[in-house]
Amino acid sequence: MTKEMVKRSPSQAKYGRVQFAIWLLVLVLFLGWIFIWIMRPTDIFGETWMSIYQANTNSTYFGAKVLLIAALGCLYLHICQKANDSNSYNARKREVTIWKPPVLMKGPLGIVSGTELAFLCSLHSYFGPL
Repeated sequence: MTKEMVKRSPSQAKYGRVQFAIWLLVLVLFLGWIFIWIMRPTDIFGETWMSIYQANTNSTYFGAKVLLIAALGCLYLHICQKANDSNSYNARKREVTIWKPPVLMKGPLGIVSGTELAFLCSLHSYFGPL
């Protein structure tokens, strides 16, 4: 069995380039945000970078990067939907649906899905045995 090559229109190719650019920008922003949080407890950040940062801004709010990443993610999903590029969307959709079917049918909790079971296990590991 061979896979058929799906021909993409020029507009879909353009959307693909925009999607890649957004994905790359989000990756760079996320890695920079992680780098700041790793460097924050060090002397280099406190003595050098924090004074420069405070001179240029009035606050020490680091959440703007996360909000920008969220906004870019919304834009990325909108472009995915507009381009009808179902390859990445369907792959993610299949990954999410793994958690939805019932895992436990006859138990003290009734019908339990994979998501509920994972949440219960995480609570159990966090709070310990009750």
